[in-house]
Amino acid sequence: MVHYKLYYFPVKARGLAGTGDWEKAQVDAFVDFFKDISSELGPFSAILLGFSQADKEAAYKEHYLPVAERAFPILKKYLRDAGNGYLFKGGLTYADFILAEAFDLLAKGVPNFYEDHPEFKNHNQKVYSLPQLQKYLSARS
Repeated sequence: MVHYKLYYFPVKARGLAGTGDWEKAQVDAFVDFFKDISSELGPFSAILLGFSQADKEAAYKEHYLPVAERAFPILKKYLRDAGNGYLFKGGLTYADFILAEAFDLLAKGVPNFYEDHPEFKNHNQKVYSLPQLQKYLSARS
């Protein structure tokens, strides 16, 4: 499990924790919410990452679908309410990076993920198109 608080100090130093105390608290709450989602998706994610040989279809039905039904509308509301392609009105935060990575993983293992959720595709493209990330992204491929 990723310990998101380990990200916090370098994130804060780079201005990616949110703008103002209220938004910083909202970002932290979102990351905690997403940590819960990630935990529920764990068995399915483990299959996608190659760490488990369990039945992918069963994990999809048991873990992915309930999370998608319950949490995806909330994630879409964050993106819609921010109105800037990111999760929060103040702009890019570390939560956007966490979410983009999760979407990237799900898109590789869930048929038509981005077609069914264009908001997630737009968010992922916006985050991954940041000029500061290009060297890193090309090196990890």
